Amino acid sequence: KHIKNTNFLDPNTSMKIIAIFFVLLALFSIVSADKKKKKKYQPPSKPSDINEGLWCNSCQALTREMLKRVRESKKESDIYDAFDGICNQRNFAIYDFPPPDMQRGCEAFINGNTDVILKEFLKRKDNDSIENRLCK
Repeated sequence: KHIKNTNFLDPNTSMKIIAIFFVLLALFSIVSADKKKKKKYQPPSKPSDINEGLWCNSCQALTREMLKRVRESKKESDIYDAFDGICNQRNFAIYDFPPPDMQRGCEAFINGNTDVILKEFLKRKDNDSIENRLCK
């Protein structure tokens, strides 16, 4: 009698396919991990010449003043327009520190972080959580 081989693939081919599958799975995991790392917001580092209270108040003021300007809008043009001149002293008369100090704190906060801050405003889910997210 002739016995027919019921295996679809020979053992060597099967092992190669399994190895390729695991390599692809590992690559997918690495790419996914990198994407997750990039998405996580890290607040800017406080410069040594800005005290903690001014730093926090500047972030809060920046966020609140932006929200006054954009309201519920998530349009890129509205957010960029609102951001223009946000650190002007006249925006900070109602906050805890004198307006010149607030301007200095605001400028320090956005220095080198403009893109990250604008992205956070663009992708915010609502206006209630953006301050806590930016001003950790």
